Amino acid sequence: MSQKKLATVITAAILGFAAAPAFADAPSEIRSVSVDTSGIDLTTEAGTDVMLAKLRRAAEKACDQRTGPMSLSERSAYQSCYNDAMSAALDSLTTATERQADLKAKQNG
Repeated sequence: MSQKKLATVITAAILGFAAAPAFADAPSEIRSVSVDTSGIDLTTEAGTDVMLAKLRRAAEKACDQRTGPMSLSERSAYQSCYNDAMSAALDSLTTATERQADLKAKQNG
């Protein structure tokens, strides 16, 4: 799978998880964060660690992570958004990793 196609897969997941607003009193909007996957080998532990760190930062940004005090409802809304974001991104990452491994095997085989 080309890096461009892989980037499209991960970006689609990021768009999907950002649909819920981070805070209940915030206006509804869709937030998206692109994650650059170029140069990351998702078939290695090191590559997976780098990608997970990028996805965590993207989820925090899309869900509007803030520093300082938050009400219980704000914290709950943020955590729900973050969990949904990471779940969708990891589902997409798993598929992308499998495809990348298949491509690598075909190139070596």
